[in-house]
Amino acid sequence: MAYDFDGVDDDITFGTDASIGGFTTMTFIAWCARDASGDINFVGGKDRYGVVLGLGWQSTTDNLLTFEHGWSGDNGSWRTTGALTGLNQVGATYDGGATTNDPVIYANGASVAFTELVAPTLVFDDDSAQNLRIGETGAAGQQFDGVIGHVCWDNTIWTAADVNRHRWWGVGVGGLQCMNIIDFMCISAGQEG
Repeated sequence: MAYDFDGVDDDITFGTDASIGGFTTMTFIAWCARDASGDINFVGGKDRYGVVLGLGWQSTTDNLLTFEHGWSGDNGSWRTTGALTGLNQVGATYDGGATTNDPVIYANGASVAFTELVAPTLVFDDDSAQNLRIGETGAAGQQFDGVIGHVCWDNTIWTAADVNRHRWWGVGVGGLQCMNIIDFMCISAGQEG
């Protein structure tokens, strides 16, 4: 099931429960299709304030994905080099254990090339106090216009096989059926297979 965001004031917020925050390793995966483009169409992640963790599309013309995460110095920021249009499974995995780590960004089950826009510096930000949001970041002008569905947020690094398992069968790591929340989101953090 997917939710149709209007690009103005729609979002789904899951709060700050310990089961969905404070991850050093993470995976965020979703299916989505934009109706219209803005400066940033935020697919999902933690609030923009304090900690930037999210996957969003950049501008009308480039149709590129961006992944960001907050650090106490410079926030890490990476952008894909290939454009996406239409319905896509998009996602990223990230290990915040070192500033030298890059995410793996996925589109339709395959890792895609990206450019590092800003290298992270100093200390990895703890996102425990930030809301997990779908469809907007908590900052004005970041709303998604289009549909988002089959979202997974996990505290492990998914392999390409895991990402493809989600793409084709809608299940998480090791074939685990994620916990469904409002028939929209699965959160597999802390679950055992």
